[in-house]
Amino acid sequence: MNFNLSRFVLVFLILCLIFRFSTGCYKGRQTPAGLPKLYRCVIHLTQENQPIPDAMVSLRSVDSGNKQWSISGSTDETGKAEIFTELYFKGVPAGEYKVVVSKTEVIVPPTPAVLPENEEERTKILNRIESETKEYSVIAAEFSDLKTTPLTINVQEKETEVSLELGAKVTNRTR
Repeated sequence: MNFNLSRFVLVFLILCLIFRFSTGCYKGRQTPAGLPKLYRCVIHLTQENQPIPDAMVSLRSVDSGNKQWSISGSTDETGKAEIFTELYFKGVPAGEYKVVVSKTEVIVPPTPAVLPENEEERTKILNRIESETKEYSVIAAEFSDLKTTPLTINVQEKETEVSLELGAKVTNRTR
């Protein structure tokens, strides 16, 4: 029988990890002090009655008690956003929130398959690409600003699921 040190070390490390997780030594992500009970919150976003994929959704508390928490999510390809508090904790504290939505689209000019070896030429090409890259906001500005967004939701002490329509798609150049 051949003694394979690398295989032994690998098996030993796996057993140590299994032991650590199974004995309760691993506590995982700690809940922040003072975090209230969270309730599942799902927001469906549409624009011209079509789902909005890859949009960022932020909830800003109208209630003074929940203002310290970062509450957000992003939409999947169906326009559905599962909302999290402090990035990792699924759900939202009960309360009233303003909804802020943003989404950008970036258009990058074609890049050569192979860049020149000459650093000066390579830098020229990369600088041209950078200067010709365009970025657009595709959500109307009123929905992307906390002061002007008309969108609100009320999260009660139960699961909340709402659909919000953001009107016509816009293309406001941001860069």
